[in-house]
Amino acid sequence: MTAHQSREYRNNVVSELSRAFPRADPRLFSAILKNPRESLFPEIPVESLYGEERAGGFAGRPAPSVFEVSKILVESGIQKGDQVLLVAPTDPYFLLILSELTLRISIFEENPSIAEELSVAVCDLGLPHIKIARDYSMFEAISRGKKIIHVDFSGKDTSLLEFYRRIPEAMLFCYVFENETTMERTTCF
Repeated sequence: MTAHQSREYRNNVVSELSRAFPRADPRLFSAILKNPRESLFPEIPVESLYGEERAGGFAGRPAPSVFEVSKILVESGIQKGDQVLLVAPTDPYFLLILSELTLRISIFEENPSIAEELSVAVCDLGLPHIKIARDYSMFEAISRGKKIIHVDFSGKDTSLLEFYRRIPEAMLFCYVFENETTMERTTCF
């Protein structure tokens, strides 16, 4: 694939996204144009990466499609300077696009092997300032004052349910996949 073809795919997806999300922060579209997704998923055909298919992310977790990444970031209304806690992140592309909206990102990942993979990924992405917490006892302290984004592909992650019930709805953005193609925001898991 040539750089020109890659740019064409990104231009087309941004055109579609701007129609779907007319009030989106223009920085979101700039981030998508600036960051070729195929550089992070070189084994996947580019037409799939900019379509509705999901690539494999960290530890085999499905990576949201570009449309799903955009939906999450538009609905959460991330502004420059916002503090974000990303719970159980799914893939490097989401992190990269989120980092274009705010650099104030923390990650909570309880699985030690995935946390290690994330540590390497954030450094490879040039984001070594992102801190990764692994201990539930620290969750409440690290989440204070932050927007929380949690995408759960299994629909079974209930470990933080009690804590999430105490978070104001405007600060909590939980997404569950209802089936293989639908992602919905939910108030709690």
